[in-house]
Amino acid sequence: MTTHRSVMPQEVLEYLRVLSNGTYIDCTLGGAGHTESILTCNGPKGRVLGIDASPDAIVQAQTRLKKYGKRAVLVQGNFRDVVSLATLHGFGQVDGVLYDLGLSMDLLRQSGRGFSFQENEPLDMRFDPKQDLMAMDIVNSWKEKDIADAIFQYGQDQASRRIAKAIVQARRKKRFETTFDLVNVIETILPRRGKFHPATQTFQALRIVVNDELGVLQSSLESLATLLHTGSRIVVITFHSLEDRIVKNVFRQWGKDGFATVLTKKVVPPTREEILANPPSRSAKLRAVEWK
Repeated sequence: MTTHRSVMPQEVLEYLRVLSNGTYIDCTLGGAGHTESILTCNGPKGRVLGIDASPDAIVQAQTRLKKYGKRAVLVQGNFRDVVSLATLHGFGQVDGVLYDLGLSMDLLRQSGRGFSFQENEPLDMRFDPKQDLMAMDIVNSWKEKDIADAIFQYGQDQASRRIAKAIVQARRKKRFETTFDLVNVIETILPRRGKFHPATQTFQALRIVVNDELGVLQSSLESLATLLHTGSRIVVITFHSLEDRIVKNVFRQWGKDGFATVLTKKVVPPTREEILANPPSRSAKLRAVEWK
């Protein structure tokens, strides 16, 4: 199994400006790499609240961060609820908030919930297995137009209408249950282009819809004000244009309204050295602000 590597670790610490004894929130705990980096810098009494929707992420992070004791507060939850979770666990105001919107593929591959088209698993895609909507619900019951619109909007796939039509035709014969059920249908109408798999964008779109990823990001960012004080910093790493657009617009509006100073006039990309050592980092974009 490969080991998930946190992207842009030095840039995160630089833009968060981690303080001794400072308090921070990692809204996307994942493999806990960023949380551990912060904990190494904000001692001896600094704390980090790590939030993740996946129970698997919490279990693995508890093992990784055990040596930090009560300084690491790990909570299963949705970062849409960051304010209530922070208040509940004694993080009234914090020195910084981090969102790394990249997915830990190690955790996702171990989940058994169908995030990867390379494994034949239930077509689930829920970060939190307690929520209701699953990917199989979308492909089995949504109207063809709604499926096409979702694939086009969230997967940015020009073949969205062809894919949606093929899905609707296929489900008349057999209900979609697994990832390979869906992959096989997509492969019948779209050829592979080099290393790029034709199901990539559809799987991205379904995952975004199932977990309301863009809505969660927007509402979470907009809720942060009560957790911030003068000098607090917010750092967000995105991996596709839909996420980055939300972050850019929210940060720009905060700047116009005088709530924050934008620290990154342009997105900060990973270094060439990091991309060579960790190819998944190539699409990462970092933005940061400081609260006034």
